[in-house]
Amino acid sequence: MNVLSPRAGWRRAFFLAPLLLISAFCAEADHPYVSVPNVPGRYSFAPIEFRPGIPVARVSDAPAVALMTGDLDALRRFGRLRVLTPESTEVRYGDAPSDQLGRLLNELSQRLGMPVERIAVRTREEMLRRLAIGVGDLIVGLDSPGLADHVPDGVRASVPLTRYRFQVVTARHSPLARLRGLEAAFGRRLTLAPDSPLWHRVDALVRNHPWVKFEAAPLHLGVTAMAGEVARGDRDALVLASPDAERVLALRDDLVVAFDIGAAVSRHWYVRAGNEQLLGEINEFLGQSHLAHRPADHYRGDLPEIRRHGVLRAIVRPRSGSFAMVDGQPEGFDFRLLQRLSQRLGLTLKTEVAQSDAEALRWLDEGRGDLIAAPATPLSNDRFLRTLPHWYTAPVVVAPIWVNVETPDDLSGRRCLMPPDSPLKSAVEGLLARGDADFELEFEQAYAAADGLRAALMAAPRAFTVLDAATARRLLEESPDLAVSLSLHDATNHRWVTRAGDLELAGEVNRMVREFWGDPEQTRLATQFQTGASSDAMAVRRLSPYDEQARATAGTHGFDWRLIVAIMFEESGF
Repeated sequence: MNVLSPRAGWRRAFFLAPLLLISAFCAEADHPYVSVPNVPGRYSFAPIEFRPGIPVARVSDAPAVALMTGDLDALRRFGRLRVLTPESTEVRYGDAPSDQLGRLLNELSQRLGMPVERIAVRTREEMLRRLAIGVGDLIVGLDSPGLADHVPDGVRASVPLTRYRFQVVTARHSPLARLRGLEAAFGRRLTLAPDSPLWHRVDALVRNHPWVKFEAAPLHLGVTAMAGEVARGDRDALVLASPDAERVLALRDDLVVAFDIGAAVSRHWYVRAGNEQLLGEINEFLGQSHLAHRPADHYRGDLPEIRRHGVLRAIVRPRSGSFAMVDGQPEGFDFRLLQRLSQRLGLTLKTEVAQSDAEALRWLDEGRGDLIAAPATPLSNDRFLRTLPHWYTAPVVVAPIWVNVETPDDLSGRRCLMPPDSPLKSAVEGLLARGDADFELEFEQAYAAADGLRAALMAAPRAFTVLDAATARRLLEESPDLAVSLSLHDATNHRWVTRAGDLELAGEVNRMVREFWGDPEQTRLATQFQTGASSDAMAVRRLSPYDEQARATAGTHGFDWRLIVAIMFEESGF
């Protein structure tokens, strides 16, 4: 074949054209895209196909990812921000992400105008390696002590996102809960997550405290599972960063923080050194004072300090009528009063939901909130102060109709069934403390629902319960075999709680309460939230004049009585 013929030239052009395209694509500084299998712990640089201007999807046994090391402009052309997070970090996305980190990333995504793609990585060394070669653009969830000896020259840290402490979490009944430092933890085993940043301090801790043993938890165990083992006594204690410790303690009342290890630590986000545009955007984003979900430092102080921060932090409890989420929005009697107070003071309202009265008091004492807006919070010491009552309920005794109870003395020898978070718990305990009656208290979560409480009362011949008048009325509408046996004349006052030294804040609350008592809005809100207009487990309104007949028919034929009432209305219109 004549190599100089036109036909041979077309052949050479046909074979050389793809190579020229590859060379031109690789020369683009802002588009260094390469596809590699996304296999944790190793990289396989098999033959790669290229396509100008877009990341390549290569057929592989593993999902393909793109190598891209450009700055913010290149990321926008790429179409997404790839965020590297530890596998243990839970990030949920959507219109309303429910965790702190998810909300921050959602806001950052809106600011940058591009979606966020999360890439979960098992180890911090793997995260740093991926960031360096361009398999990710941003690292979140790692901590400065963990990176002190492992940050390559090509990685830059953002401004501090928050500060936290390492805390030792143990069972409430454990002897370790009464200790005040590693010096006293002789022979104890402290469990750390495998990716805990504290491992980089362990060598120094062991040198100074050789009597303490640090052990790594199994990889398959999450923080919640490890907390359960600590509560059961299978482990001595768990070492967590303070934000993780707070989340664990919010779910479990049987765990406490025994003591802190070391000083406070800063948390940062990390980018590649050349991505100055992205770093600048992140620093500006994290530094915004108005960032709604930025983790706040705990602080204590009276009204001037609260005004300086511009936020009224209220600790609430998820109780019937007091505070609840209705159709995705907070509602309740106490929440409406909090809105009124925050508007009166010219502050932004922020609520923190505590899972127990003890946790609410601990958060208030630590400076996580400014007041507790929940009814009947028991006080254990003089570090706290109650405000004036803004509502009260007269407790009544409810029992089966055949139970003869006319005086508190008739309650002696019987069983009082109540849910553990009942706002009338203190009133009932007061009866026992004063010696007015001698009965057995039984707390079960099942009694929080009307059906569970009704079944327990009917099954126990000498049982009774104590309810506020409105809740009792709703229960009796459902239960013809129950009746109000006795009214306890000591009313239960609904008061809020502040720290004892915060007299200005308590004074503002009391002034609002005095004005509220003469306001028709009080009766309207009390009717709406304290008598069952809001949704709660025990709220059952009367549907028709024929409810009793429908219940009797339902018991015979096995139908829901509400369905029978609906059919009656459809047929007759009443």
